[in-house]
Amino acid sequence: MKKTGNRFDIRHKETLTLFLREYFELFFPDLVDKIRFETARFPDKELIALFEIDGEKKTGP
Repeated sequence: MKKTGNRFDIRHKETLTLFLREYFELFFPDLVDKIRFETARFPDKELIALFEIDGEKKTGP
C-alpha cells in the first residue's frame, strides 16, 4: 500500500519553515516577542518515530 500522507506533509513543513513568524503572529500573537525565530531549527528526522513501538504507532498510554 502506498503512503500518500508524506507528499502533503512536506508542503506543511516547508510552509511553516518559510512563514514561522507569521504563523505565530496570526495564531499565537502573545508568544511572538518571547520567541527567537532566528535560532529556529528544523531537523530532517521525523518525530513520529518517537511514538512507534516495533513499527506500530502508539495510540494511547
